[in-house]
Amino acid sequence: MKIFTSCLFLLFVSCSTTKKWEFVEIEAPPAPEIIFLNYKAYQSPEGSPRVILLSKIIANGKIKVESSLDSNHPSTWICLQYDATHKTLDQMVIQNPLQPTIEFVNDAGELQTKTITVDSIEFSVRMQRVPGAKAVVLVAAGKESKPFIKVDL
Repeated sequence: MKIFTSCLFLLFVSCSTTKKWEFVEIEAPPAPEIIFLNYKAYQSPEGSPRVILLSKIIANGKIKVESSLDSNHPSTWICLQYDATHKTLDQMVIQNPLQPTIEFVNDAGELQTKTITVDSIEFSVRMQRVPGAKAVVLVAAGKESKPFIKVDL
């Protein structure tokens, strides 16, 4: 019995001293980021919409999933996130800021909505940044037109 215990002890000690421990570092995924873009939209003298960037902020965080508008509606605009090769990574549909829908109380005391047209307006877009996104482009939906503006990230 002593010999068996001794052999077991030697086997345990010899196996534990020859084994090398390797540590593998796992790279943490990048923290999610939110893109905040503030724009000013206005009607040009020719009647076409123009957009200028007022500010851009990229901050850590995650946006809750929101419902999306119909991209086939002629008055919607689309924010596209592109990678370095101009491949679309993500898109978000927004209502045309130059045609906002307002709510008001009519003479009968009832809540009513109405779409109006404005000459200029400031608006903001908040998007979840997709890893690898290098630019955000704002374009009218349903039209093969040039983008209103491109913002490099």
